[in-house]
Amino acid sequence: MSTTNSSDRAALPTLTLSYEELKEKVAEHLISKGSRSSVSNYNTTINAFMSVHQRTDACLAGWDFGEDFEQRRSAFIESQKRAGLRPLTYNSRNSHLNAVKELYESTLSPGELPSAFSSALSKLLRDRGYTTHTFQKKFLKNKCSSPTLSKWCSGKFKPSAKNIPLILDIERLLEVEEYTLVNRLPKKLRGVGRYKTGQTTYAEKIVNAQKKRYGVWTPELEQEFTKLVEYKSMPILPEGVKRHKKGVWTYSVGSEGPQLASAKKVKRQLRLFFGFCCLPADSTDPQLTGRGMKPEELSLSLLANKELVQGYVEFQRVRAGGKYNGGAINFLAFVCSLLRPETGYLYQHPNESHHNTPAGRSKWHKLCLAVRKRLREIIEMLTTMEEEGDVDNFEEGRDPKEPISQLLELPRPLHVILRMIEAMFYVMLTENAPPVERAIHFRNILLIALLSANPLRIRQFSIMEFDRHLVRQGQVHR
Repeated sequence: MSTTNSSDRAALPTLTLSYEELKEKVAEHLISKGSRSSVSNYNTTINAFMSVHQRTDACLAGWDFGEDFEQRRSAFIESQKRAGLRPLTYNSRNSHLNAVKELYESTLSPGELPSAFSSALSKLLRDRGYTTHTFQKKFLKNKCSSPTLSKWCSGKFKPSAKNIPLILDIERLLEVEEYTLVNRLPKKLRGVGRYKTGQTTYAEKIVNAQKKRYGVWTPELEQEFTKLVEYKSMPILPEGVKRHKKGVWTYSVGSEGPQLASAKKVKRQLRLFFGFCCLPADSTDPQLTGRGMKPEELSLSLLANKELVQGYVEFQRVRAGGKYNGGAINFLAFVCSLLRPETGYLYQHPNESHHNTPAGRSKWHKLCLAVRKRLREIIEMLTTMEEEGDVDNFEEGRDPKEPISQLLELPRPLHVILRMIEAMFYVMLTENAPPVERAIHFRNILLIALLSANPLRIRQFSIMEFDRHLVRQGQVHR
């Protein structure tokens, strides 16, 4: 069943071709070649192959006829022998499978290659008008024999590690991107994994920072913070109290019930600020040097102390490796919101020494404005560093692209996600497996598929409900 005619190539991309669609393509191809009578035999072979590997019509055919084809074909033939079939029958089915594999590879869209090394090499040679013999004779006469190249293409043998320089030469001769074929070899042959693994730069900093913990939180601070949370979240404020329209903290529903995400974030920031205040001022470790205050001296009103806030920002710079980051800007912006005239929480709630008299409150307000002015100046300087790319003084606290940088460099980064989803279908548990385990597997496939189509936060996915957020439209949910 030859597939060299380009008009026979299907438009469906390989990652979305199901067994049902594959059988339709096989039938269309056979009929177009005048072999209608062979359709039934091919369907019998495909159905038997699917039965051995526990596939259904809805399963994707990708790896069965790609990277894992030789292994699955061999397992299928062995099963046919054990079932007592005659050699003529299982040899015929073996030929059918090889022909189906060739047709399957022809369904790849232009420029797309199979995942298996052997299939990719075969397709590249075929697309450029070469046989293994003609390519070897023209380019590899003194480097590789024609039988060796033929066995690589058939999948009977794989290149060894010492053949990698030769494979790179073949890539150059076939005019494809470097490592197109090499990356399709087993990892043990390449000596390294395809993608970088391990901790990110940010994760390493976090691990090191956790070795020197310093956060502090007292019962008195908890009482003050509770009042701040009430002020930020209550729908109707007490008479005479003001709040900026963008300063409201709202509840979100999560797996643990209603939560104030903003309150949790701010509390973490404040614990570190007050921890800095309590660290010894004479420590020999600059990453553990603070202002030497006692826990009973701590109060939210210390956020109106310009020297303390500026000192904390510098302290964080030291702990971050000598550079400022976005965390400093966020902290200063929060403090400025508390000191904002008229609507700031601290502006409206003077500390005890300024609370009782109009003169005291006026002095407090002037202090808040002066501190806020200076902090806004610092924010402007830090923002300028960030915008101008001043890498000597400013860096992002966390680079979200770092863990996936190698994927982003690929021509089609989402292809990796699609292949992962496809792989999860192939390792699907059989129908007689425990229902809960199958349900978990289906859930994981659904979550990854949703994430690739709609990159939302995990929490947003966790609160989704069918017929509320995912509404049925015909046979699908949207």
